[in-house]
Order: sequence, then structure tokens, then C-alpha cells
Amino acid sequence: MKATIRKWPEVDIIKIYTKSSLVEWNNFLTLCYNRQDLLCLEKTYYGLQVGMDNIVKRKLNNEKISNLFIRLTRSIEITVKRIYRNKFPNKLDDPITAKKMMIDRPMEYKELLKEKRQRDGMFEAWLRRVSF
Repeated sequence: MKATIRKWPEVDIIKIYTKSSLVEWNNFLTLCYNRQDLLCLEKTYYGLQVGMDNIVKRKLNNEKISNLFIRLTRSIEITVKRIYRNKFPNKLDDPITAKKMMIDRPMEYKELLKEKRQRDGMFEAWLRRVSF
């Protein structure tokens, strides 16, 4: 069997499951958000995927581990989206403002919508780039 070269090391999901808490995980995400540290989130996201791949290969996965993996990766995705929103704010992020702008200033609304979609595209590109 050929060895796979990986960008970042594995994150041990079973260790997180047995020894970590939700508070510790949220503190980690808050720290990354406050620092706007996309690289740390990228390494962790990739490492979680590698860790889950190794768990599946060893047939150690179960429903609880799978749910934890989904929750961890999703929380990273949400944090990255928040960082992108913070770096590239848009008036349309507020639904009330967006609705008013759509009615009152449709041309400006279209331009802001285009910018928002570009930002969302940047997030999607990040996901594709960092995925295992």
C-alpha cells in the first residue's frame, strides 16, 4: 500500500472525544477568531479529516465519533465564515437592511449582492483548498 503525503498532521478525534470539553473547543475557536487565524483553523480542519480517515481505516468509527467529527468540522466552517464576514463586511449581512435596500436602492443592492457572493465564493474556495 502506498503512503499518502499529507499537508498537515492528524488531529486525534478519539483523544478530543475522551479528554476535551466543549468549553475548551469553544475557547480554541474564539482564540482563532480573535486572532483572525485562518491558518490554524485550516490545519485543524485538515487534521480532523485526516484523523477521521484513519479512524475509519482502523474501523474504530461509531455514531458518536462521526457526530463529533461533523460538529467539530462544522464549527470550524462557521468560525471561518465569521472571519470572512469580519474581514469583508457587507450591508446585506443584516437581513433588515438588505430588505430595505432591495426596495429603496435596487442598483446598490445588486452591487452589494455581487460582493457578498464573491466573499461566499472565497469561503467555498477555502473549503476546497483545505479539504483532505
